[in-house]
Amino acid sequence: MKTYITILIGVSLMAFLVWFFASPDIKTFHRVRKQSWNLLSHKFRGLVKTVKTDKVRKKAGNFVTKSDLVNIMGNLQRGTIQNKIYNRENMSPRLTRFLVGGRKLRQKVLQVVKDKESNKTGTAVAVSSPMKSRTIIYNRIYKSGSASFLYLLGGSSYQNNFDLIGQGLPDVRYFYPVQKIKLVRTFCQKEGSKPSGKIMYSRHIYFTDFSEYGCDVKYLNMMRDPLERFVSRFYFNREVLDSHHSPTAKSRERQ
Repeated sequence: MKTYITILIGVSLMAFLVWFFASPDIKTFHRVRKQSWNLLSHKFRGLVKTVKTDKVRKKAGNFVTKSDLVNIMGNLQRGTIQNKIYNRENMSPRLTRFLVGGRKLRQKVLQVVKDKESNKTGTAVAVSSPMKSRTIIYNRIYKSGSASFLYLLGGSSYQNNFDLIGQGLPDVRYFYPVQKIKLVRTFCQKEGSKPSGKIMYSRHIYFTDFSEYGCDVKYLNMMRDPLERFVSRFYFNREVLDSHHSPTAKSRERQ
């Protein structure tokens, strides 16, 4: 058996050498070989870099697993509405500290949004002194990949230590002047004051010009082809309506 394998390897090697030296286009062969080698080397170096980065993140304790992401998004959504840390017993101590640390800020902003009726009256005084901001507002557009992008932001917030806030009811599209003033106090800092943490505020809202109140926040958004967005919204609404009118949903309503 060993002799047979040796003969097969030898014949294959001889056939390769004959083809290599007898090839009429040696330059093309060398160019293709070089390109292939460069491509493989690049892919291998990228793989090694990724493995090393993952090891560093795991060692640092901020590597986001699938279960971590589920817990992060559950707390940013359900946990914000219920004002508690959701599924605490199945989270690492570091992730728990991260979510506990941002809960106060999430509730503070949510109360400003909820207190919409009482904010209809009152006088808003514009801030004259310029203020720095470490806040980015992601005023999401419906059916433009915002839900998927929010999951990416959720994992990134844990890895890069910034607060992702803005989830929870009610659904608002704009703010009253007094609400803007309250949000400015959270989103911006006066000159000379200690800088606050980094904030990503995510909500389906219209553009709000906080610069009128001395706060120059940055905006981030994603857009989609209008026709594709309309088609996506049509099928989404149809699925939602079908689920509402399903026998299971009707039986729950009767209960």
